[in-house]
Amino acid sequence: MKEPRISLLSLRQVWEKPGIFVFSALVIGYNILVGGYEIEQGKGFTETCIAIVGHMTNCIPYAFFLTMIGFEIGGWLMIKYRMFMDERAQRIAKAEAKGKAQGIAEGKAQGIAEGKAQGITEGKAQGIAEGKAQGKTEGIAERDRMWTEWNERRLAAAAKGQPFDEPPPASTTPAPPQ
Repeated sequence: MKEPRISLLSLRQVWEKPGIFVFSALVIGYNILVGGYEIEQGKGFTETCIAIVGHMTNCIPYAFFLTMIGFEIGGWLMIKYRMFMDERAQRIAKAEAKGKAQGIAEGKAQGIAEGKAQGITEGKAQGIAEGKAQGKTEGIAERDRMWTEWNERRLAAAAKGQPFDEPPPASTTPAPPQ
């Protein structure tokens, strides 16, 4: 969205009041210096007033020019600063993305190994979410397979009327939900 502008040399409206302040400060400051100088010359009142007014009319275009140049240089510096900060942010983001991709790849490999070994327990490191999910799935499938095989053996023994004293799968793996 563009900022509203006033027609005078396309000055941004937000800079209108600071511009008037700077312009006024330049004119007043110059006239104070020139006024003191002209009064010290010891000329008559009329000659002194004419000299001060002459200096003032000469000062106004220069003050206007300096104000415009000052604000344009300030705007240019702000644009350069923004460009520098954007480039810096891009370089930082690029480096972070590269590091994150490397960390995710390492974490995924580590997560698959840990997830498969632990089954339903959660992984310990960040960045291994995909590997952990895959490892959990494989671990749960392995656990369910072990329980299903054990249950089939138990039911087969019960159907034959044989005693079944085989302990359930590892006590560290909880039974699947019923």
